[in-house]
Amino acid sequence: NLADYSMSKKSMSKFISEVYEALGLEKHWKNFWHIKHVEDKVIVLYIVGLFGTEPNHSEGRSRQLNLGLELKDLLNLPFEHTIFRLHIWTELHLSTYSLGGGGVVGEMSLLVAECRKLSNYLMYLMSVCPSMLPVSSVARDFEPLFSEWVRDNHNNLTKAEVLDKYANTVLVGSSPFRDTPASVETLKDLKEVWARLLIYAAGKCPFEEHARQLGNGGVELLTVIGYLM
Repeated sequence: NLADYSMSKKSMSKFISEVYEALGLEKHWKNFWHIKHVEDKVIVLYIVGLFGTEPNHSEGRSRQLNLGLELKDLLNLPFEHTIFRLHIWTELHLSTYSLGGGGVVGEMSLLVAECRKLSNYLMYLMSVCPSMLPVSSVARDFEPLFSEWVRDNHNNLTKAEVLDKYANTVLVGSSPFRDTPASVETLKDLKEVWARLLIYAAGKCPFEEHARQLGNGGVELLTVIGYLM
């Protein structure tokens, strides 16, 4: 999660941070502290269901989404800008849900977790493995620029307050969720938006990048989806 990473990085002294960067250890520190491996068969089956080839996966089958004008405009930006901005807006929107308990609230909790996993995963790929995504060289700049902004503007704010301040002072345009109620249907739409972005990215990833990732001893969800496609 970009905000969690940047806020944690702020707690490290600037001198130590610069030493890590000079020694080329920042990526190792990031991998050790901020990247975790997650197994989630539910999300994999959901994405397979979006392909519409399995009759038993009708719950995940692609459907007409209720997207507002702001979200449609956001999805028409270059891919790296879409991922970064939607990651920020998603985290802000998810922070508005009061979760706990069962029933509809329990379903919301699951959907919030799945939306956050998909958002975090694509942001992770753009920060750590940008060559696997259809992005320009600008994609590498988002994380350090955001981290620098957090360092200068944190002021003991909560994560939601940091994101809200960043969205209001740096991002151009209104929130794509400004007029969207907190509901199960909203979360289902958001989850499918992220899933479709992941499917799109998997289809654009060069075969050589999938092979290189496999050669490094890791299997990315992006590669699995690309294989299924």
